[in-house]
Amino acid sequence: MTISASSPASASTPAATATATSSHEPSRNYMIRTDVHYAPETNLLTAMFEIPGVKKADLSVSLRVCPYSRVKRLRVTGKSQPAFADHGYSLRERKYGSFQRDIIVPQETTSANLSATLQDGVLILTMPGGTRVAGEEEVSEIPVN
Repeated sequence: MTISASSPASASTPAATATATSSHEPSRNYMIRTDVHYAPETNLLTAMFEIPGVKKADLSVSLRVCPYSRVKRLRVTGKSQPAFADHGYSLRERKYGSFQRDIIVPQETTSANLSATLQDGVLILTMPGGTRVAGEEEVSEIPVN
């Protein structure tokens, strides 16, 4: 937004009056807020993605496998549109533009055992949790030079 001030002597000229202009901003990428919850009693993994105002048609959910690590991940992508034109805002805190979020999912996850629901601006994905590995978590410390 550009604001130019005018002096009292030149206030009658259109160029000297205070103006507010907004250039059309390019689409921005942003990360959507996400909660992931595991319920051990039901072995369900639930991911909730906050995407207010996004329509189903502007949303994509895909299951992918990294070609290098073979780690399976769920990707949510889409685009949110502002409700009003770019000009005229006195306060603008919501994010608009393209978004993408990946979460790691158990190897057993398939598109057949994954459910997706869009409700009240929250995308809810539910899937079975993975098979628990017997024993303790294996941890190796890596020295930093």
